[in-house]
Amino acid sequence: MAPAAHIAPSSAVGAVFRRFVAAIQPWSRQRKAVHPPRPPLAGGSHLVQASVTVLVALLLSAVFTWPALRPADEALAATGFDGTGMSWMAWYMAEHFLRQFPEHGFFTALSGYPAGEDLQGNDGWLFLVASMLLPGLASPLGLHLWAWLGCAASFLAAERAAVLGWGARWPWSMAAGIVFAFNGVNHGALSEGRFYHLAQWPLALFFLAWKKLLDGARCGAALGLAWLLCLLTSAYTALLASLVAVFTWAWHPRRTQCLGELLVAAVFIIPSAAMFVAIFVQSSRLENWGALTETLRNSATFSGLLGWSPAETALPGFNSPTLGFAGLALALASTRMLRPEIWLPLLSGAILSVFLALGPVTALSPFDDPGIHTPLGWLTWMVPSISFFRFPVRFLLLTHLAVGILAALALSRSRGLGLRVLFLGALLADALFWSGPSLLQPRSSPVPGNSVYSGVARDTPILDIIPEPSRRLDYGLLIVVHRICAAQILHARPLLEYCLAPVTAQSPAFKARRRILDAALNGRAIQAGDMARRMGVGGLVLHPDLFDPTDRAMLRHAFRQLSGTPVGSAEGGEYLELYLLSGR
Repeated sequence: MAPAAHIAPSSAVGAVFRRFVAAIQPWSRQRKAVHPPRPPLAGGSHLVQASVTVLVALLLSAVFTWPALRPADEALAATGFDGTGMSWMAWYMAEHFLRQFPEHGFFTALSGYPAGEDLQGNDGWLFLVASMLLPGLASPLGLHLWAWLGCAASFLAAERAAVLGWGARWPWSMAAGIVFAFNGVNHGALSEGRFYHLAQWPLALFFLAWKKLLDGARCGAALGLAWLLCLLTSAYTALLASLVAVFTWAWHPRRTQCLGELLVAAVFIIPSAAMFVAIFVQSSRLENWGALTETLRNSATFSGLLGWSPAETALPGFNSPTLGFAGLALALASTRMLRPEIWLPLLSGAILSVFLALGPVTALSPFDDPGIHTPLGWLTWMVPSISFFRFPVRFLLLTHLAVGILAALALSRSRGLGLRVLFLGALLADALFWSGPSLLQPRSSPVPGNSVYSGVARDTPILDIIPEPSRRLDYGLLIVVHRICAAQILHARPLLEYCLAPVTAQSPAFKARRRILDAALNGRAIQAGDMARRMGVGGLVLHPDLFDPTDRAMLRHAFRQLSGTPVGSAEGGEYLELYLLSGR
């Protein structure tokens, strides 16, 4: 026998992997004889299992979304700016959309004054429809409840998909729900305030319907409806569902037998997809194609895939899309337990999604310069319009769903109760702590409510005076713009800001501020006032703390020549000054 020092590293790794698989390998004739198949459950047992699963989903979701459910007055559990933007959108849909739709269509007159703002390029129509039906959804409590119930629904949908589609056994089927609902992608969405993106249960339902259809079930209508729900949840969710369908159908041996049911599904898919594309093409969102800087920030990095890092998460807008080691270990072990036609499409789709999540160009960590080209980069080079998809990290949702199902199957087929409980605990640790410590990371983004805005007459436009951005994508100013829009929930005066998509350089507020700031800072106060009046502005709201002392003094001197003594207030966590323009 050769000394241990001469054993090849690959052989040593292979030996460790084989021992790991053997420890949970269920295939043994002796075990099959000792442990015959379980008899079917009685109706009461099914009810108990369902009740326990729902309670577990709600409890784990409450832990994952904490401190979202912690009592807090007018505070959002998010450090990013998207939470306040969602508050504004939910408020507009509940209070104004149906009333203004006959006159303005998909344009709102409350933002982007005077032309209004285009709402057609919106993502997350399921959330917006819920906003119209549930007016309280615009409040912090409403958004937090949406996040909590959305994660719980994703857990339940993935668990049911593992049981009904792939034959996982309860309670080990809950591994699929843990991996899919509580991961780094959803933790990043929660931290940034993208609460609508936490309800990804339609993707799991589509996964289930597609598996049933490939197995010969007549579920074309259910498949089409599930895809429509994916589209209403997010365009990214519909893209992931389409990727699942194309990737698995192309190599499936019985794909020609599914054509009839696919035609039934197409009755739902084709009209809804065509309508969505038509609405989207007409929107101004197409102007945002090629925003490489934002794409790189919303792509995965190799260090982010390995685990949550406080230093990386502290970066503005950075997502920490951790994969989780326990789920990956079980997914790899399942390759020795399952037939290739079961694990191969799931694992292949998971790996493909990881490569797509790395974005067009990635790096070892967010502190390094991106320089590693990826398959998505080559695809973007061949089809430039794909660069519009600026959140490649969301492709990892498909990875988590596939890995979760494989993990549930591995636990269902392994032996040893203690070992299975140990792995289930490891999955929970990955989900609740390794992907981002929700219990330990404080998040609080107050929704402003300053009374100075009420000093302007009703239906009179307001222009907030803030500094010009130092670069094209100024993360700090995006937060300020969203806070300005959130303040409209209380004062309801028209704004020049774009509140749905505050691309600073394109908004009327950006152009107006540039001209007024230039005039006011160069001693032309009267000209600044005349320009504001011609734009229809009735009040200037200065954010003095955002300016350096010299510019602050010059702006106050110029605006006092137009309005006299301002009205100031520090409500909402920021001191503001209102300058009413004479002649309004």
